[in-house]
Amino acid sequence: MKRLKKFLAIITILTIIGVSICGCAVSNKEEESFFYTTNPTEMISGEQQEVVEEKVTVPKYVFLFIGDGMGYPQLQTTCYSLGEDEKMPFMTFPFVGNMTTHNSESTITDSASAITAMLTGHKTSHGTLNMNEKGTKSYKTIAEYLRDELNYKIGVITTASLNHATPAGTYAHQNSRKNYYQIGKNLISSNFDFFAGGGFTDSKGKNGGNTSLYTLAKSKGYTIVKRTKQYEQLNSDTGKVIMLSENRVDEEYMPYDMDLDDDEWTLSDYVSKGIEMLDNENGFFMLVEGAKIDLCNHENDAATMIRETMALSDSVNKAIEFYNEHPDETLIIVTADHESGGLTVGYSLTKYETDLDVLLKQKISFSKFKTDYLERYKKGNITFEDILKDIKENYGFTPDEDETEQLKRAYIRSLQVGAMPSSELTKQEYINYGTYEPFSIVLSRIMNHRAGVDYTTYSHTGMPVPVYALGVGGEKFNGSYDNTDIFVKLCEIMELK
Repeated sequence: MKRLKKFLAIITILTIIGVSICGCAVSNKEEESFFYTTNPTEMISGEQQEVVEEKVTVPKYVFLFIGDGMGYPQLQTTCYSLGEDEKMPFMTFPFVGNMTTHNSESTITDSASAITAMLTGHKTSHGTLNMNEKGTKSYKTIAEYLRDELNYKIGVITTASLNHATPAGTYAHQNSRKNYYQIGKNLISSNFDFFAGGGFTDSKGKNGGNTSLYTLAKSKGYTIVKRTKQYEQLNSDTGKVIMLSENRVDEEYMPYDMDLDDDEWTLSDYVSKGIEMLDNENGFFMLVEGAKIDLCNHENDAATMIRETMALSDSVNKAIEFYNEHPDETLIIVTADHESGGLTVGYSLTKYETDLDVLLKQKISFSKFKTDYLERYKKGNITFEDILKDIKENYGFTPDEDETEQLKRAYIRSLQVGAMPSSELTKQEYINYGTYEPFSIVLSRIMNHRAGVDYTTYSHTGMPVPVYALGVGGEKFNGSYDNTDIFVKLCEIMELK
């Protein structure tokens, strides 16, 4: 009877998980499609569907994808923008869970305490990385256990800086996520095999007086590459590697996916290269973070959020391709650390109607609009009529009379005040603009409302997030549980003591 149940379970899994993969990352932005195929009839090969008497119980290859700030609203908004019945491929995984995200001091977590819970099994306070609330005790991460006990290769990929909170959750032990220089030194001493994404925030320390983290990394045997032409030359014989995005923005992050040039690598490209670099006889663990889903939620830019969520999905597709080649040895988990922005599908003035096609007309992120346009506006010699033309060109609409008045007020505030810290804002000013550039935040809000979606906060929320799993041990991620259980379940699956 047990063998029969096992047989039926295997057949069920293999039957459900058909995903049509659209090949390599799109290089021509004009040819990008917003359509995903999830036809369950397009399956893994018949050879892979054969029932094997002795199945692998410990996965040799483990992928953990984290969409930072990617809760249920972000996923569903993205799906609705693709079409009412569309799903991203990872949403067809056979095992689905529901995970709470609170930390030890609040129902609303930050990314540092969230990743600590997920990768160590311990709750902690805001801003703390893999340590207790007082910073007196360190917690070993699942990545460190796999490195030390199973001799797995470890890879970390992010669209943020390499020493940002979530990637740091695999290797760092700090009482503050803002200890960027110390976190960078933790990265180097981790001896992990592959890092990719942005650069190092505060690479020479807060005051710029320390030895560069890049220099320290090289001295410890890391090969650092930061040119697209160099990427292709890397192979599994290169040794330890740090891949830097050729163009970096803000605090050494990768650009938003919609702002990438045609020849720039996407997140899925880095995942493909990571698989190539990490594949070995012992096995590997790869953490992949779609970090900037969170950032555009903070600034309430739903259009950019959709593109970032789709970019993460594209990167998961690379892992699915790998799974199709190693179905009996691979585990893929896709989840989030928390939800950001309090996004919802629905807005008071649009009532029961939505028009999410509005969001797909936006050509650049709020961030690029600020740097390429708003900074130029602040220098003067620009008419508001010219600004409206820029909005039409980049956002795909002409504001009506009420929207124009909103934008004029926000524009004046951007010129006179700009972005301000919350301590210097009245309650109403914070509600109107948060700590962001007034003109940009109002422009995004108008887009959202035209589409029929809305945000409730510029911060995180305490809502649970989904967990999707595929492969060896994936059934353990069914049901409802806490974020600390991610670590517990992985330890059980990997048979770690």
